[in-house]
Amino acid sequence: MSIPLKAEAVTVAHANSDKNQIFMAAEAIWGIKSDKLPLAKFDELKTVLMGHLTRQYGPYKVEGKPLGSGNVFMIYMDPEVLETSYKKSPCSLDTCMVTNAAFKCARCQEAMYCSKEHQRQDWPRHKVECISKK
Repeated sequence: MSIPLKAEAVTVAHANSDKNQIFMAAEAIWGIKSDKLPLAKFDELKTVLMGHLTRQYGPYKVEGKPLGSGNVFMIYMDPEVLETSYKKSPCSLDTCMVTNAAFKCARCQEAMYCSKEHQRQDWPRHKVECISKK
């Protein structure tokens, strides 16, 4: 499977089993090999695939679709994300794989997070290095 390099370039992950598709999708989205994929990320992608859901991961939009007798992933670059001034900023929570964190720490304006929940989870670690810019 190749990673889409431009807006609307579509990749369909299709394999003999849902498990293989999930590993292929994780490698395309995050560059993570199957033996290094956290269980939480595997379960999240499985939910997208089996539930025919859509999720955004950085510039990639991932859709689980029914196709024929099985399910497939459609992975493509989202034109709306590309039109904005997209800059890869990984989530500061070390267990998170999101590469387009949208929330800045209000105090230091340097740490980036993909969600308020990850910011709360990372606070015990981050508060040691967090220095106010005010």
